[in-house]
Amino acid sequence: MHPYRYSRRPYRLFWFVVGAASATVYFRSHDLCHSRADPRLRWRDQAPQPAVPAPDPQNPSAPAPAPPNPSDARRSWQSSWHWHWPREDTAPAQWQEERQRMHALGAHATDTLADVSEATLESLLAAVQGLKAKLAETRALRDTELQELQGFRAEQQRRFEEWRRLQEQEQEKVQAQPPRRLV
Repeated sequence: MHPYRYSRRPYRLFWFVVGAASATVYFRSHDLCHSRADPRLRWRDQAPQPAVPAPDPQNPSAPAPAPPNPSDARRSWQSSWHWHWPREDTAPAQWQEERQRMHALGAHATDTLADVSEATLESLLAAVQGLKAKLAETRALRDTELQELQGFRAEQQRRFEEWRRLQEQEQEKVQAQPPRRLV
């Protein structure tokens, strides 16, 4: 038996939990960063933007656009790596709409779960009733076989007693006859 068998188990569980948590965080951030649903998060698919945009050749007198603000670049970099929670400036109506949508989703999930559990219980009840019927059928079959077996044994016992009685009668006849003499 291994001497560290029992003392290593909690550590294995601890490292399993740490690995699962880190994998979850990695994949969640990976999904958020590479999401196709939000165009702001598609930083991999976008072509690199030049630091200073080129002037418009059609309109040379137009002023050149201003260079990008470094804080905007930092904000876009941060948004690509951090969790995206709703901002504080979202309207209360959006919050109410989201809350109602989540409530409806929860109600729908509850109804679905109730339907699934009801269907499961019905199928389980049907299986139990089927097993109960099969058990009753097996008992009835066993009882009939037992009665047939008892009848067969009674018949065998009656035949054996008759044979024994006949053997005793023959034995008495043989003993009752005088002995035969050989000349």
